[in-house]
Amino acid sequence: MRWVIKEFIRRDSSRLFVIAVILNYPWERVQSSFYLTNDGTAIPWWHCMLASLGDGLLVLLMFWAGRVIFGHPGWFDRPGLRGYLLMALTGLVMIIPLEWIMISRMKWWSYTADMPLIERASNASN
Repeated sequence: MRWVIKEFIRRDSSRLFVIAVILNYPWERVQSSFYLTNDGTAIPWWHCMLASLGDGLLVLLMFWAGRVIFGHPGWFDRPGLRGYLLMALTGLVMIIPLEWIMISRMKWWSYTADMPLIERASNASN
């Protein structure tokens, strides 16, 4: 029985990762026009592929957070309100610091002038 559960989780995690990468790649390509590499050039396709792989890992982290919190791997099939709230919360908790680190600290990329930004209240009034 333990083997069946491990196999189910491994198989579903693999599928979830592959699907997340495939679905995120077009999104990364579309939004890549809002970013520049650290040398000021356009984001190449392979940067988008790497970002999609990272997105796949983030989706797996969401899946495993729900697995721990809700106690069963099937929570992702029918998440309900609590599941969607968990996805939104874990997504924000993961992506906001990651984006800040990559742009402000590591300077891996920057925004173009066309990137819509949410400004802090103190900056908006200036």
